[in-house]
Amino acid sequence: MEFGVRRVMMIAPTPFFADRGCHVRILEEIKALKKRGIDVFVVTYHIGRDVPYVRIYRTLNVPWYKKLEAGPSIHKPYIDLLLLLKACLVCRKERPDIIHAHLHEGGWVGNFCSKWYNIPLVLDVQGSMTDELVAHNFLGGKKWVMSFFRHIERGIVRKADAIMVSSENTTRILREEFSVDDKRLFFVPDGVDTNFIHPVGDKEALRRRLNLPVDKKIIVYVGVLSGYQGIDMLMEAVANAKDRLKDVLFLMIGYPEDKYRSMAKMYGVDALFSFVGKVDYERIPEYIEAADVGIAPKVSKTEANGKVLNYMAAGLPVVVFDTPVNRFMLGELGIYAPLGDAVGFVSKLIWILDDTEFAKEVGDKLYRRLIERFSWDAISEKIVDVYHKVRRGVKGERSGNDR
Repeated sequence: MEFGVRRVMMIAPTPFFADRGCHVRILEEIKALKKRGIDVFVVTYHIGRDVPYVRIYRTLNVPWYKKLEAGPSIHKPYIDLLLLLKACLVCRKERPDIIHAHLHEGGWVGNFCSKWYNIPLVLDVQGSMTDELVAHNFLGGKKWVMSFFRHIERGIVRKADAIMVSSENTTRILREEFSVDDKRLFFVPDGVDTNFIHPVGDKEALRRRLNLPVDKKIIVYVGVLSGYQGIDMLMEAVANAKDRLKDVLFLMIGYPEDKYRSMAKMYGVDALFSFVGKVDYERIPEYIEAADVGIAPKVSKTEANGKVLNYMAAGLPVVVFDTPVNRFMLGELGIYAPLGDAVGFVSKLIWILDDTEFAKEVGDKLYRRLIERFSWDAISEKIVDVYHKVRRGVKGERSGNDR
C-alpha cells in the first residue's frame, strides 16, 4: 500500500452525491485513490444519492432538511453537529490513516476527530468560506458579521495539518489573509477522467440520440441553476440579444429549473432554452460532448469552477468571466468577459459561435492543455504525496500554536 496509507475517511459536509461541482471533485478523488489501492469511505449528510462503488456513512435523518443545491442554510449548524457525531463514531470504528475533510465545515468536524483519535487532518478547500457567504448575500452586508466568520475561518484553516487548494488564488488568500504557512499549503487542482469525457467525432448522431436539434448551435451549461452561478444575469442579457441568437439553443443541465423556465417565458426566450433538469453524473458527458460551446458564468473570484474542465475535456471552447480561477484553467485560450458584465459575456458568446473555424481550433488546444495539466492520474499522485507528508511529519507538523 502506497506510503503506508490504507484507509482514508473523507468528510463531506454536503448532501453527497448530488451531481454538482464540489461533489464531482470528491467523487473523482475517490475513484483516483481507489485505483491506487486506497480504501476511501465518506461521512456525509442524510440526503444525497448513493454511489455503488463508494462506502457512505450518513448522519441521522432530518426529515425536513432536503436541500440539495449549493449555498448556506440556517439549518447547517445543527446538521453539522450531527455530522460531527457520525464522523467520530465512524472514525472510532474504521481507524483511518488519514482524515480528508472537504470544505471549511468539514475541516471543523475533522479537527475534533483528528485530536480525539490522533489522526492527521488534510483539509481540501475550494475557496474562502466567508467570501462564499458574502456572494450568497448570507451575511447581510454587516462588517462585524463578516469579521466574525473570518475569525472562524482562520481558526479552521490553522488547525489542519495540510491544506489542499484547487486554485492559485485560494493559495494566495490563505497565505496573505489567514497567515497560513507555506509548509502546510499544497496545490491540488481539479481534474478530469479523460476516459469518462472526451471529444466525439459524430456530434450529429449523438444529438439525434439525445433528441437535440442538429441544425442549431448548442451552448451547454452544467451545474446548479442560481443567481450565484450567473444564470439570472445571463438570461436577461440573452433576452436583450435574442435577435442575434435565433439559431442557438442553450442546453441547461441542472436544477432547480422551474424558476428559470418561468423566467425564460417572461423574457420571451423560452424557445432558446432547454432545461433538462437533474441528470445523473454518469450521463452528463454525452450532453457536453454534443454541444458546440461551454459556458460558466459564475461570478465568484475565489471558488473552483470545475465544469470548465469538463468542457475542455470534450474539446469545447469555453466562455467565462475573467477571474484568476478561470485564467488558471484556460490560460490564454479562454473566451473572457469582464467579471459581472453579462452583456459582454453574451457578446463574446455570439462572437465565438460565428467563427466556427476558430472555435474548433480553440477547443482542440484546450483539450491538449487539459491532457497535459489536469488528468486525475497525475493529480492523485499529488494527493497521496500530501498524505505521505502528513503521516511522516515531513511537512505540516502540528504546533502548539495551531492547536
